[in-house]
Amino acid sequence: MFRLKAIAAAVLLAGSTMASAQLVAPTTGNGSLTFVAYDPVSLTTYSFNTGRFLEQFLPSAVTAPGTRFSFTLPSWTSFLSTAGLQASNVLWTVFGGDALNPNQFVTTGATAGGINGASRLSNVLGNMGNFFNVHNLQGTHPTSPNGFAIYSSDPATVNNDFGYGGRIFGAGNNWNNNTGFSVLGNIGQSLGFYAFGGTNLGVNNCTSLSCTRYNYTNAFGSATWTLNQDGTLVYTAPVPEASTYAMMLAGLLTLGFVARRRLNGK
Repeated sequence: MFRLKAIAAAVLLAGSTMASAQLVAPTTGNGSLTFVAYDPVSLTTYSFNTGRFLEQFLPSAVTAPGTRFSFTLPSWTSFLSTAGLQASNVLWTVFGGDALNPNQFVTTGATAGGINGASRLSNVLGNMGNFFNVHNLQGTHPTSPNGFAIYSSDPATVNNDFGYGGRIFGAGNNWNNNTGFSVLGNIGQSLGFYAFGGTNLGVNNCTSLSCTRYNYTNAFGSATWTLNQDGTLVYTAPVPEASTYAMMLAGLLTLGFVARRRLNGK
């Protein structure tokens, strides 16, 4: 049953994929689900268009146990080979947004937290749009629905360069203080996935004062994004552990034994 749910979710995502040769900004409505990594030492930023969109990643569609999506990041080795880049310092995240239906976005997260003030959603979405405006002119983004770019920033102007990942996430790794938690992780780390705002996400949880975080989760735990050293990016919704399966099987055998005794007793 778990496998069937996972297959159904995959079919839903594949069937609703929209064709686009660039990163789709939140201002258009259903924005691109995007991967970004950067190194604050070499000031080099990597962006990748997953080819998925925010509303394809509704929590109800991608949290069935065993749901899994894997992406191979093109030219990831080239990014890690950038002069002066230190792989141990690379920070990364996955995010997407929608500024029309109403403001809503999804993001990875390394720690717990929410958003202080609904207006901060607009700030986050604005940062996304500024980043896309730069990267849509770079690399293969102009021509490929799974485009990527490796972008180098000038140290003299980096503070005003929206193409630099550190510019949009800020020193606190928290969308320039618009989220109350770090949204970035290191290579090899797994991050949770969270949604904020908007009935289209099924998470209408924003007031004028705050937005509560919704965790992508199921009965067996929280879904995660993981970035591996080889450049594979994986989304996984958890499944029962082996011990849980054993307990379920033992319970079913016990029920069968009791039912058989009752039947024989008659």
